Amino acid sequence: MTSLLTINLIVLALAAWFSITKVVPACATSRYRYRLWRLRDALSDDIRHGKFHDEEAAKKVRLLIDLAIEDADDLSALNLVLFQLVIRRSDMPADPLGLDELSPYDQECLKERLEEVQAALLSKTLFGSVSGWLATLFLLPVVVVAAFRDSGQPRVLQRTSNRIRDDLVRSNRLDGPHGHTYQHVG
Repeated sequence: MTSLLTINLIVLALAAWFSITKVVPACATSRYRYRLWRLRDALSDDIRHGKFHDEEAAKKVRLLIDLAIEDADDLSALNLVLFQLVIRRSDMPADPLGLDELSPYDQECLKERLEEVQAALLSKTLFGSVSGWLATLFLLPVVVVAAFRDSGQPRVLQRTSNRIRDDLVRSNRLDGPHGHTYQHVG
C-alpha cells in the first residue's frame, strides 16, 4: 500500500511540475499573442482607414508587432536579459523606427501602440516564464522600496492615476489625423 501511495505522490509531483513549467507559460504565451493580435488588427484598421499621415511608419510598427507575435515562444526574462547584454555592444540608433520625424498625431498614436507592445512584453516576460517568476520575486521588493523612497508616497500609483485620467479624457475625444474633437457624453 505504501508503494502505491509513493508512486501516486511522485506522479502528482510530476504533474504539478509539468503544469507549472509548461502549461502556465503556454497559457501566458497565448494571452500575449492574443493581446498583440488585437493591437495589430486595430493598427491595420487605422492604416486602412487613412488615419496616419505617414503610413510607412505605421506599417513598420505593424511589422514589429508581427515579429513579436512570431517570437512569442522564445520570450522569457532570461532570453531578454541575454539579448540586452548582446545588443549593448552594438550601435543601435536612438530612434530606429524614425518616430521623431513624424507629425505629432502620428507620433502620439504610434508611441501609444508601442507602449502597449512594451506592456504586453513586460507582462509576458515577468509572469509567463519560470525565469520571469524568479526575476519578479527578486524585483518586487526593489520596486516597492523605490516607489516609497523619496516622498513616502508611491510614485507608481500617481503615474497610474494620471494615466487613467488621461485615458478617460482621451476616450471622450474623437481622434483623427486633422486634430481632436470632443464628443458629448451624457
